[in-house]
Amino acid sequence: MSDALDRQQEPGWLLPYLVALDTANVSLGDLSKEEAKNFPPHCPTSFTGHRRWQYWLHTIDAGKLLDDPIPQIDFDGRPRPQDEKAIQDLLQVAVRRHYSWYPEAWINFVRWILYGFGKGALKDEVARIPEDLRESWYHGFNLANLLNSPCDWSAYVLQGGLRDDRNTLSPWAKSTGFYSTPMPVCKMMSQMMMGDGADHRRESVADPCCGTGSMLLCASNYSLRLFGQDIVFDLCLCAELNGWLWMPWLVFMPPETEAWLEGENRIVSDGRVFCGDTLAGEGIGGQMASQRRQSAEDFQAAVKAGKLSQGYLWGEE
Repeated sequence: MSDALDRQQEPGWLLPYLVALDTANVSLGDLSKEEAKNFPPHCPTSFTGHRRWQYWLHTIDAGKLLDDPIPQIDFDGRPRPQDEKAIQDLLQVAVRRHYSWYPEAWINFVRWILYGFGKGALKDEVARIPEDLRESWYHGFNLANLLNSPCDWSAYVLQGGLRDDRNTLSPWAKSTGFYSTPMPVCKMMSQMMMGDGADHRRESVADPCCGTGSMLLCASNYSLRLFGQDIVFDLCLCAELNGWLWMPWLVFMPPETEAWLEGENRIVSDGRVFCGDTLAGEGIGGQMASQRRQSAEDFQAAVKAGKLSQGYLWGEE
């Protein structure tokens, strides 16, 4: 096994990079020519972290709402050209060697990143990604490219946003019927509901058909109590990726923090991103609030047997 594959064996290997970039403030212009040579070709020329993980961890430590508001992020509808090119190059290797479409490559890329952020339940799925891809991604991926372009990357890629996909709807998009609410609409709706200048951090925002989480991204500028649900498991993965990148309170909620933040309005559940059918009564505040899937192994067995019933929670035990 190569060193690159060995270093990504354990879940959570990407977390130190995420934490470091959260508070980073760097510019290649401040470096010498020799130092700049050590950075990858499509590295952002300047980068400033959004400091949301710092804000959330300070809130957890304080055990109360901070005096400072949530750090604001202006989410765009698409990534910056330089960052898009960097991610496209990574996915292009996957498409040329193993997959037929960018969406298929992206979903596996999302699984790989989530495992890197500590999602151990994805171990078997990540192990099925060809070794040459995992090694290539390890050497070529720069997390700063995702963080430098605050947008719903998954919505952009899955709807054919990358250059080679723009004129053709992928089989993945056709089969799921996925269409993401445009970011300007998400911004407008969030501003209409919570843009009055009041403190909405304790108010809950629940999107029963969250898709990749575009609406939750905009709501994260106001609320610390976010919940999402979708019937498509892959979209739940994408929503969680957005949580790790820009909404830490969606993916990391210690029980003691949940207790004082939610109070009497606490939604009893095992996670904040659910996979289930809203129309069947499964989901936020419904059946899924009291149901637990037995284990990741049972979940995989149900998938393979074609007996997956809606109502399984996305997340680890």
